[in-house]
Amino acid sequence: MATAPTLHIGDDLCYRIPVMERAGLVVRRTQCSVYGVQSAVRFNKKFSTVAFQLDAAIPDAVLAAARPIAPSLILFENPSVTYDPEFFDLVIPNHTRPETWLRFLRLAIEDSRNLHAYSRQLREDTATVRSDFRGLREQFHRNLVSPVDLDRIWRGELESGYPDQAQKNKATNRSRNANHREKEA
Repeated sequence: MATAPTLHIGDDLCYRIPVMERAGLVVRRTQCSVYGVQSAVRFNKKFSTVAFQLDAAIPDAVLAAARPIAPSLILFENPSVTYDPEFFDLVIPNHTRPETWLRFLRLAIEDSRNLHAYSRQLREDTATVRSDFRGLREQFHRNLVSPVDLDRIWRGELESGYPDQAQKNKATNRSRNANHREKEA
């Protein structure tokens, strides 16, 4: 199954991109800026992961621009740069062997695939439920003789919510009252 490419943001000082490509991954490289992320999205709408390798702190605007385009953000750690680990789904420590970080990268891509498949299934299930609900709502309106006015029932104007029933109830109440008056007289 073909995977969406990995977007690598920042300079590849450790030559990880050739390692990823030799392992069969497609990698698109861009600069660490909002413009760089936006231009990468214009070129390719979907990415399996976004990997960062930086020599300086990552601007929040770049993280915000990168978050919606891929389900996982991965940071190749640089000990000289401070970062908030909460922003990333995976942080690969410095001096990690390529076999190890490639395995973690593939696991992140597999999680991305599973997440996309689950999301697609949820959308299909939701569409089915919506369709069923529309059908039930149409059937309900066809079966409903006249709308129920719950406010009138609450105010005591109707004993049931059906207008025809209200007329019958008024006639019944009048005849009861007339019968009751005749008995008293």
